[in-house]
Amino acid sequence: MQNLADKAKCEAPTVDIEVNIVEDKQPEEKYSSRKKWIIFTVIVLAQIMNRMSVSALYPALPEIRDALHTTETVTNATAAAYAVIAGIFSSFWATCSNIYGRRPIYIISITIATLGNVGSALSINIEMLIVFRAVVGFGGCACLPLSSGVLTEVFNEYEHGKALSWNSAIPTCFTIIAPILGGLLTQYFGWRGVFWAYAICYGIIVALLLAFLPETNRLASPPKSGQRFFNPFKSLILMKYPNLLLTSLYIGIIVYVTFASNISFTWAYSNQYNFDSTTVGICYIPLAFGCCMGAYVAGLLSDRMYKRRKQRATTMHQRVPPEMRLSMTVLGPSVVLMAGGYAAYGWLISEDLHFAYGIVAQTIAQFGTIIWTCFLTVYAMQCFPGQGASVQACFQIVRGVFIPGATLSVIELEKSLGHEIVFTGCGGILFIASFYVIYIQRRSEKWEKMRMRSNDCVTSTSSSRLPKKNTVNRPTKNDHRCLMRIPCLPSDF
Repeated sequence: MQNLADKAKCEAPTVDIEVNIVEDKQPEEKYSSRKKWIIFTVIVLAQIMNRMSVSALYPALPEIRDALHTTETVTNATAAAYAVIAGIFSSFWATCSNIYGRRPIYIISITIATLGNVGSALSINIEMLIVFRAVVGFGGCACLPLSSGVLTEVFNEYEHGKALSWNSAIPTCFTIIAPILGGLLTQYFGWRGVFWAYAICYGIIVALLLAFLPETNRLASPPKSGQRFFNPFKSLILMKYPNLLLTSLYIGIIVYVTFASNISFTWAYSNQYNFDSTTVGICYIPLAFGCCMGAYVAGLLSDRMYKRRKQRATTMHQRVPPEMRLSMTVLGPSVVLMAGGYAAYGWLISEDLHFAYGIVAQTIAQFGTIIWTCFLTVYAMQCFPGQGASVQACFQIVRGVFIPGATLSVIELEKSLGHEIVFTGCGGILFIASFYVIYIQRRSEKWEKMRMRSNDCVTSTSSSRLPKKNTVNRPTKNDHRCLMRIPCLPSDF
């Protein structure tokens, strides 16, 4: 019987995976530290303008409604138009940047956004404004996927957590304090002044890109004459991987709740507490503080925990899957703060308590939200090295569905159900759905084998591409290879 069992065990289907066990040394640097942070600054400035294109407009919404003689829901459609177009075309820009390079696509897209803001400032009715807001969304949506692509190409593996966290957090902080600027512009220059300010700032960013952004995508290869035109939505093929699809959907839920709470916050503090546009903007400052603290915690813990786990795994000659970037020790408490903060905000506003209580609840929620967003973004980038722009394009198309849903539905939902029911439900969904992380952690080998079969990733422990067939990839003196025989059935991580 024992011999039969041994024989059956030997005949079990297995997959041979060549794993590189590399001594834990920093990768070769392509850019100096000074050059990295110059590029980072330019990229983040473009990201800030992209994010502020929506949030700085919040205090101007009541004035736009009155000036163009429309309703609150139709006025919110200006933000929805931006989000829908941004979600649809982010993959287009990501694919273009993979083929033609990051630098030219950045410059073209930001120029389009500049012209769209000029058109928005000159709009004479709500329909014209919605159309030009869509043009701004078409140009501005390139910032998010391209920023991730550039930063993962400029910074090394152990700096990804910090770079991507701050790339997410700094624009988010400006998103939160942007209503202050929008309120001041609206109060002193009218709602058109907001769009003129957008146009000027976008023009400055075009000049900075021309001056300081090098081409970072060394694999860019424009098609030769006579070749068939590329598929502009090729980046979305990554959505076939369940772990990325689930991560994109969860980020979409986070975005829905965040935008719903921001819109609710603006209208509630304008109508319920009778604050003017500038005062409403000032109320966003504590929320920005929560974002900054969340980014600091996420960037610090993400890189530190990953480095420690990778060192331990390489010492023991074990796999180093991207799922090592995820830690329920951090994400567990964070989801409680995120979900609980949003639920508390709904009840506090519903009971018409002092305005400071709602601000505190929102600050706590933002702290948890940015931690989740940073951890999930870095994890997804780790799964698909060299395809940061495509990964963000997948995130962006999901955002393009959830953001319009939030902007168009939250006011009607609050009128029908009340603040407390809406945001308690949102918090509950965030909490329950967060358990998907455990599911993808326990199937890390399955995701790795799927990526390797499709050749859409590199090995878990190497930042170089898989070797071509019939070639010998010789080890260096710091590179030790072993052949791991992994059962076809996935095992828990």
